[in-house]
Amino acid sequence: MKLPFLAAFGGDRLADAMWDVALVWIAVRSGSPQAAALIMICGVVPQIAVALIGGAVGDRLGLYRTASATFLARGITLGLFAGLLMASATPPVAAIAVIAALIGLIDAFHMPAVHGIPGLLDVVQEQIQGAMQATRNVASIVAAPLIAVLLGWSVSWSVGVCAFLAGLSALLLMRTKREVERNADASGGPDGSVWALAAEGVKYVAHNARLRLLLVIFAAANLFSTSPMMLGIGLKASELGWSALTYGSVFAAVAVGGVIGSLVLSKWGDKVTDPVSTGLVTLVGTGGCIALLSVASTAPLAAAAGFAAGLVSAPGIGLLVSEVRRQAGPQMMGRVMSALQLATFSCIPLGHLAFGLLTRTNSVGLAGSVMGAALIMVAGLGLFSHRRNVERAIS
Repeated sequence: MKLPFLAAFGGDRLADAMWDVALVWIAVRSGSPQAAALIMICGVVPQIAVALIGGAVGDRLGLYRTASATFLARGITLGLFAGLLMASATPPVAAIAVIAALIGLIDAFHMPAVHGIPGLLDVVQEQIQGAMQATRNVASIVAAPLIAVLLGWSVSWSVGVCAFLAGLSALLLMRTKREVERNADASGGPDGSVWALAAEGVKYVAHNARLRLLLVIFAAANLFSTSPMMLGIGLKASELGWSALTYGSVFAAVAVGGVIGSLVLSKWGDKVTDPVSTGLVTLVGTGGCIALLSVASTAPLAAAAGFAAGLVSAPGIGLLVSEVRRQAGPQMMGRVMSALQLATFSCIPLGHLAFGLLTRTNSVGLAGSVMGAALIMVAGLGLFSHRRNVERAIS
């Protein structure tokens, strides 16, 4: 199951989840709400702006070398920020924004490389993807209480631990170097400038009907699912007067469902004969679970719906990601994974905006139900398009 890679990935996801919580904590204490919003935006915009370039660099230099370099870059950047926090408990907003932007910029190169490496390992893609998703969910569960304890002790040490985990992940990744570089070299590395390679990647995706459909599905799925699952639970907690413990328990139920669903994928995912159709059917179920979560009148019902959403969505998402890697091939792996990252993250702000507008004039239940229904419709249309493409290929 490629334990060295999973250990590196787990350390990376734990550091990332802890950094996300720590950054929000630091941002909201930096001054005005507007300053906090600016800091959070600075962390996202660079990642989206240069996403396609990041994948091209990964293919040009090699995914292993790119991932190793970005692990170290993240560790050094966070380490410098930890030192700044030791010198001043309340650093200037500009300094925090610059650090957030640097991490976002590094992630534009880091994420395609790390998520592309499994495509160059000698392993069944559904197995490694399921294990990665389970690892990520466990990291998310562990990160919240761990960073809470560290923040209560020292903000600077909290960021320092994130830096340490990034460096440790780079060391763990070294165990995969020979295998990744052997499989990458077997296909021959791409030549040309980074800009030309990025343009070539865009053309490759545009001319591959299955890849094009998958990226559209990922964009739409995040557009309609992220806000009701993240903001929706928070608004539901406020609406029903949940305690912090209850609120956290509902989020934990989603993560636990995701862990179990990911393990199911890892065990039996390679037995699925049509991963795209199966993945889209699970998104239909996910839309229904989102609607149920949104209209839940009690915390136990919300937790049950959240658990079901995690359980149903995890195998489907893993099947679709595995198919994206298969369609990419070794030479295009970084560029295709960067396109996937771009499709995944670029629509999330639009989803927040749409969900926010819906909740201004409607209840949380109605807003979430609309988003869930939209996800069902998108998955249904995707299933129809996929079947039509398959029929055309056969004829």
